[in-house]
Amino acid sequence: MVIAQVLLLSGIEVVRYWFFPLAWWPYILIVDGLVYHRKGSSLLKHHPREFFLLLPWSVCFWLIFELFNVVLNNWHYVMVPENILQRWAGYAVCYATVLPGLFETMELLDAYGLFKKSRLRPLSDSTRWYVPFAITGLVFLLLPLVWPQYFFPLVWGIFVFLLEPLNHRLGLRSLMREWQQGTLRTFYLLLTAGAICGLWWEFWNYWTLTKWVYTVPHVGWLKIFEMPIL
Repeated sequence: MVIAQVLLLSGIEVVRYWFFPLAWWPYILIVDGLVYHRKGSSLLKHHPREFFLLLPWSVCFWLIFELFNVVLNNWHYVMVPENILQRWAGYAVCYATVLPGLFETMELLDAYGLFKKSRLRPLSDSTRWYVPFAITGLVFLLLPLVWPQYFFPLVWGIFVFLLEPLNHRLGLRSLMREWQQGTLRTFYLLLTAGAICGLWWEFWNYWTLTKWVYTVPHVGWLKIFEMPIL
């Protein structure tokens, strides 16, 4: 990660084009090592199968938002390779960092006990929230497609509302189930990890030549690095 930054500042051409993955993959490995040092276990060390399964899932996950962006037109890529195979290989290498980066960062925050004492009133009957969550998810899905210039931020909350009732119903790991136990620690950890990763994404994207550029309506002029402040 630091080496990539040094090579970037040295003006090495290939690094200037591929800086984003050259920064992200070392970050993921370093954070995994820090988690292992702190907890004695880590995603890559003790759950390698799950870690490597995250990579194609991460690519597919981000491609969903790329499909939304066909309608939203909130960002586009510049200085990408003209060769289509090289271009999509680059996309895959970069998109594959999204979920591992997020979950590794969340694991690091968890290892240091962030939000460990957070408590709130337990959710008494989670099943009555199934329908409101599903309706909210559908609204979040439809409004950006119908009026993208006004409701584009809602796409980032679609899957929370659509999948959470399903996860709870199937007995999978669920934010609702945690809420029933009087905590939303995982939710807080995910939000914080997302904010941290978001800053890294935008910081590293700012310096690379092959990058995404935002075309967000109304607030595109107010930015942190390349990212508009919503």
